[in-house]
Amino acid sequence: LKARANAQRASDVGGMTVADCYLSVPLMQRGDFVKARAKIDGAMALLRPAHAELTLSIVTCLRYRAVLWAEQGQNLASLTDIDEAIALLLGDRIGQAGLLLNLRSTRATALSKLGRLALAIKEYEIILAELLRAGELDNTTTSFKLNNFAAILGNAGQSMRALQIMEQSLQAWRGPNAVRTMDLTLRSNHVSALHALGRIDEALPHIELGLKEVLRNGDPKRTSELGLRAGEVLCETGALVRCESLIDLSEKNFSIYLSPTHRTFARLYVLRAKVALDRRSPQLARQHVTRALEIMDKTGQPDGRRVVALGHLAQADLLLGERDLALKHAEEAVTYALLHFADFPTSRWGGVAMLSLGRVHRERGELKLAAEALQNAKTQLDTALGADSPFALNATRELMQLMKQK
Repeated sequence: LKARANAQRASDVGGMTVADCYLSVPLMQRGDFVKARAKIDGAMALLRPAHAELTLSIVTCLRYRAVLWAEQGQNLASLTDIDEAIALLLGDRIGQAGLLLNLRSTRATALSKLGRLALAIKEYEIILAELLRAGELDNTTTSFKLNNFAAILGNAGQSMRALQIMEQSLQAWRGPNAVRTMDLTLRSNHVSALHALGRIDEALPHIELGLKEVLRNGDPKRTSELGLRAGEVLCETGALVRCESLIDLSEKNFSIYLSPTHRTFARLYVLRAKVALDRRSPQLARQHVTRALEIMDKTGQPDGRRVVALGHLAQADLLLGERDLALKHAEEAVTYALLHFADFPTSRWGGVAMLSLGRVHRERGELKLAAEALQNAKTQLDTALGADSPFALNATRELMQLMKQK
């Protein structure tokens, strides 16, 4: 605010607009997207038409508007703004290497949410190579970039590499040029990376510390995000009552700042379906999966959790004795994984889909088909998660048991 006031007194349009666009960030963090958009739109109105001396201000505001679009799930608009910003920066030869890396990072996020995961990963490979070249791997800014890279790798089902990059992110956070207090976003994504590999015991201490902090601060956005992440982990331990209470808390807080059709609610309903299956309530699980799939259809964004949702649906079908329907849903999961993760020969999502298909074939007495699917699942999970991960070990165990039956 002080910088904005100083710029206004000096009639510095560039300084005023950059300050206004920067002030949109805390508004976004609170979920107040309307006010954030008003800040950015007001700044952009002063900056258009573009003047050469204001290029850096325009680039900065385009970047923040791209982040705003992404927060609201409008990822194509985000990509459009960020591509314009990169073109302006490169065309004007301003020489802002750090800003260019930030733009590339935002671009990778937009690509990821549009399902263009291989392109998003390629962007981050460029970013990581540049950071290594510049020797900038020990500060908090780098830590957040690596954190985002890990999240994208996780979305692509490359879980083992995601944890490796996440650990680099944490190392950067603790580096000599970094602050020392663990950021909640890093903590949450570290938990996610551990959870994807089935390393629940390692994830639990981070969950408890994070929950203590967000519940003390009462921030709806952080409470909802970490609460859902904690629910996903705790459900794996069988602590269903506490898991459900965290789901309820997260849903209440998400409803404050997200549309009911936001993809996050799909993730929430997939988790509710798992709880219902653990409680042997297949009809309720079906209802939750149906709601999750409806939201996923509306967002149009490829999502590995659709594979999980279809697997839950197949499991519910089996519990209800509907084996043909179970096969249909398990095959849909495999088709989806093959279509949307085609750039990745092995992935967590492909392994999960094949594991579900193998189980359905086994219940139908189709032992040869079950063995083929379980072998495929084992191969994918061994590569993407590691042969010693609980999920890969489950696939191995189920395959060995099946071979004994044959």
